[in-house]
Amino acid sequence: MKNLIYSLLAVVTLGLSACGNDDPSPSINLDPKEYTVEYRITSTDPVASYIGYDNETGATITAVNVAVPFTTTFKRTMKVGQYVSILASLKGATAASTIKGDILLDNKVVKTQTATGPAAEVNLNYVIGER
Repeated sequence: MKNLIYSLLAVVTLGLSACGNDDPSPSINLDPKEYTVEYRITSTDPVASYIGYDNETGATITAVNVAVPFTTTFKRTMKVGQYVSILASLKGATAASTIKGDILLDNKVVKTQTATGPAAEVNLNYVIGER
């Protein structure tokens, strides 16, 4: 009988000690943070027929017949759930034409995409807090 009681006490003690203050899910910081955002577009062709991207205020900037490589960098304060995006395309290129886009946050590539063909297009979106 003593062994049974000791065994039960040991199981209860172990069970309670495993229920410490550990939080299995990491906390997400919802406070706004300033990021350095960089967009990069490269291509085997000298011109992208269209480039559209979100700028430092979140407004969309568009341009046609843009020389590549194309790069723009700015600071933007964002919080979890907000996003940055860029779209770039080639029109009338060859089947071997390639276009590549990158989104960098604080000098770290967070999204990259490559497309090939006469109407190649990259469409990159990154949501803050995305894993």
